[in-house]
Amino acid sequence: MRRFLSLFLLLLLFLFPAKALAMGVDEAYAAIPHKRTVFDPIEARMRPEEQDYLTILFPLLEKAVVTRVEATRWIQTAGGEGVPYAEYQARNTALMTELKNLPVPKRLKKVRKVLLKALAEQDMYLRDWGERNAGLEKPIRNINADNPHVITSHRYLLAAYMALSKLYPHEPRHNQQAFFDTLCALDFI
Repeated sequence: MRRFLSLFLLLLLFLFPAKALAMGVDEAYAAIPHKRTVFDPIEARMRPEEQDYLTILFPLLEKAVVTRVEATRWIQTAGGEGVPYAEYQARNTALMTELKNLPVPKRLKKVRKVLLKALAEQDMYLRDWGERNAGLEKPIRNINADNPHVITSHRYLLAAYMALSKLYPHEPRHNQQAFFDTLCALDFI
């Protein structure tokens, strides 16, 4: 199983090389701004298959953070920086497909389900926000924290965090912080 997951991770890196992203993960976290804590599988106290899954999951989520930050920048700068919605959507769809196809341990199925829902809600919000800004001389720059898609995405990300916290109460503080920081960075609010 570990060998398969290692090969799968290498495939992901081939499909989504770091150079393909105009912005790096650290830059995206700084732009939000939010602290970044990387999941450490060596410290993990969970089942090996769950450790392997999370070792692949968290880099995927960080790519989702980068993609969302780049799309947000595009909208906020009226196309001056970041990536247009069509590119964001293609990247987000690819990330969601990878997440759907990633073999998931039984105890983490709920986490995957709510993460996919959160990414779908973010996609809908960014599409709507971009459409509202199309052709405006002064774009709407601030994220609407009252938007139903933003609120729903936030709730799904919170549910994912709560599920991870409940599943892994004895996980080292570093990895618990990685759960929080990654999911919080992915959130709009």
